[in-house]
Amino acid sequence: MKGRLTGLAWLTLIGFPLLGWGILYFFRENPWQIIFRSSSPILYQLLIGLISGTFLGFGARWIITRPF
Repeated sequence: MKGRLTGLAWLTLIGFPLLGWGILYFFRENPWQIIFRSSSPILYQLLIGLISGTFLGFGARWIITRPF
């Protein structure tokens, strides 16, 4: 069970971004590199990502530990 769950986790981690990039490749006129360009400073982006990732991680943990 644990190996299967790990495989599904890797599929989610790798598969969904690849699927999204594939869709953008075929249906977007701009190059895909434009996704990674931003006018916001990198430290601001990292701070927002760290805060939102922590918040969502604890929220997900709270949800999965709830009894049915």
